[in-house]
Amino acid sequence: MPSPYIGVTGFETLKQVDNIARMISGKSYLLMNGVLVSHKTLNGQPNNWPMRYPKREDVTDLFSIHSSVMNIVHYNTREPATLVPQLLGIIGLCHASRHLRGLGMPGPTLDGFQLNMRWPDPNTLRQFKELTQNRYQIILQIGKGALSMANTEEATWYAPQHIVSMLSPYQGITDYILLDPSSGLGLPLEIDVIDRYLEAIYRESFSFGIGIAGGFSKETARSILPLVGKYHDLSVDAEGKLRDEDDRFSMDKATAYVEEMSRVLMYSKETLRT
Repeated sequence: MPSPYIGVTGFETLKQVDNIARMISGKSYLLMNGVLVSHKTLNGQPNNWPMRYPKREDVTDLFSIHSSVMNIVHYNTREPATLVPQLLGIIGLCHASRHLRGLGMPGPTLDGFQLNMRWPDPNTLRQFKELTQNRYQIILQIGKGALSMANTEEATWYAPQHIVSMLSPYQGITDYILLDPSSGLGLPLEIDVIDRYLEAIYRESFSFGIGIAGGFSKETARSILPLVGKYHDLSVDAEGKLRDEDDRFSMDKATAYVEEMSRVLMYSKETLRT
């Protein structure tokens, strides 16, 4: 199983990343540093969230060399048929940016991708993994749209076994899955619903790491105590609730969230041992 992480998506400076990384250094969780990229911003175009998405030439400025950090590009596209060339283009962009800035090895590197897409073709992901010799982690976001696609006429998205069936083809080609019905909007988790999904997913003994997201902040971190006390090595990610009224990243909110979430996760880890 890959290492669990505490995710923070939407940092604005490298100093912010490194300051948070030092907070969890030496703990059993990594910091997942989520850097947002879309098909639009990859091609130099603005999108609907200008405060969250860095310019393409600034993406690697947010990558950290800290040993506790996993630098992950969160990518979304409306052209899934050409996903592999798009991901390879991001890798090339990251290498080119490092070269232009005179950064030699060991420098800040891209560790992988979170795919904020609705059930990308598993064969496409397998092709990407083979072409890159399994160098990059893949986190598959299961957002509200992906959950709704698992519906049948007889079942709502609250039917966990349908999600388990759709996850099976990703076994061995996905490193993590992230249950994220909020999709970065800061909407709170329905704990009882997520519990049903986690129970079904853990029962299958998949090899990938499992994460949850949805409205996490200092104030909501303790809401997941029933989950992390029941399921081992859960990862978490936060985005929407770590921003101010102008949609700017709030270091104060991020620091408070990571401090509180660390307590929740470590307390629950000790509980599971006893």
